[in-house]
Parts: sequence; C-alpha cells; structure tokens
Amino acid sequence: MSYGYVTFFILKALVDYVFKTHNHNNSSNKQSYSANFDSTSDIKSVTINIVTGGVITLALRFIKSDEATAWTEIFRALTTALKQHQRVLWVVPGGSNIPTVVKVMAAISNNESAKLAIILSDERFGPPGHENSNLVQLYKAGFNPKKAIVVPVLRSMATLTTTVDLYSKAAQTAFTAADNVIIQLGMGADGHVAGILPSSPAAVETKKWVISYTSEPFTRITLSPFALKQAQQGFIVAFGKVKQPALVNLRDKKLPIKKQPAQLVKKIPKAYIINDQIGVAK
Repeated sequence: MSYGYVTFFILKALVDYVFKTHNHNNSSNKQSYSANFDSTSDIKSVTINIVTGGVITLALRFIKSDEATAWTEIFRALTTALKQHQRVLWVVPGGSNIPTVVKVMAAISNNESAKLAIILSDERFGPPGHENSNLVQLYKAGFNPKKAIVVPVLRSMATLTTTVDLYSKAAQTAFTAADNVIIQLGMGADGHVAGILPSSPAAVETKKWVISYTSEPFTRITLSPFALKQAQQGFIVAFGKVKQPALVNLRDKKLPIKKQPAQLVKKIPKAYIINDQIGVAK
C-alpha cells in the first residue's frame, strides 16, 4: 500500500478545506436533448446529450450488454483513470452488483491498486462483520482489494449517530483527496440506487454527505444524492426485465429524485447505464 497515499488521507482528515462543487441546476438555462446511436460488435448503445445554454453538460450513455461482459466497461474506466491520476476513488455498491465489483477488482493489477481507494455507496448498520453488511458480503464473494485502501463505514461499539458522522467525514476526505471519482451503482425495479429508496428520508436534496434511516429490515446508512453527484463518472448496472420500466423512465423522463433516485446520475458529467433491456432511444 502506498504510504504517501495513506498519509495524504490521514492529513486531509485533520484539516479544514474548501469543497468545490459544480452547479448543474441552473433553471434559467433551457435544456435540450439529442441522441446518437452506436452499434459495435455485440454492444449497442445510445448517448443522450443534454445541452444547457448551447453547451453539452452531460452525456448519458445507455449500453445494452450482458452480465458476463458488463464489468469490462467499469474496468476500462478505472484502469484509464489509474493510468492518468495518482489517486482514484471507486464508490462500490452491494446487492446484485457484488459479482461485478469482484470481477473488476480481480482484473486490476497490484501496482495500479496502490493508487485506488474504495468506499461503499451504502451500508446496513450494525457491528462490524455482521452478516447483512454489504462489506462482509463483498468479501464473502471473493473481493480482494490488493493494495487499495478500503474506507471503513462500520466501527466497533459506535452508535448510529457516531457511525454516520465518521462515515460522512471519511467520505468527504476520500472524495476531496481523489483526483478522479468513479461511482458504481445498482438500480432496483423501483428506481432506487445505493441506500436511497424512493420517498425515503435519503431521497432529498441536501448538502449532507451521509443519511441514515430505518426501512425494514435494515437501518440504512447511505451516501446522499449530493455526495454521489460529486463524481466525475458514474455507472448504473441493472439487469432483468423487471427493471425495464425504470430504465425507460430514466432515459425518457426528468423525474424528481424523490420519485426515482436513479435520476441523480444525470448530474454526473459522464454517466453510463449498462443493462440488458434498452440501448436505443425510441
């Protein structure tokens, strides 16, 4: 593990800093949409360009693929970032995306992994190592971080309030220390991402970095929409016919985050929706 990288993270946690954000919410600018279709080999995609004030502010690319090859898109983005930057942060999910995370990490070299930090997009509250923990499930699936830093979420003997506070500080530090931030998210049939369920206390516009709430059977701790929107690149990996309506809504509609949390990726400069249902805008 890179000593300089670890030291940088520790020092950044001990000092105040100015966090700079990009405002993509200027309602005075009219937005327009255009689509480009690309079909190469067995991958079909459509890129939705969102133009604000005459400038392309977002390229939302839908990639029609399969579960066996989906991981290669994320691997390509990470390895490119690791070659170009000294500190890369990868935000990873649990759930159905765990096999993809494991495959991507297995393909990253030991040397490149030393420049990588990894943080969960969300976690289930409890003592470290509890059976429903997303991190535990990652490791059980064969996840090996190699020389990468894994930013902890759950702390021994910590209350929920303390856990949220420490997770928030760790996330701020990790995002700010990184030269490039790449997030990977799953998406449920209801359009939720990370631990942000529709109409939940987390599905709000706030400048908090971390939000916690109870939704049975878990007390959820999740990075907020505000935090996730600080990324330079974002991936949603969603497979299954049951998710087609949510994918179509994401592609064709501008919905509030409260109704479809996945809409938050439209605030990330480069966003990719890897799925097996849609790749061509109607």
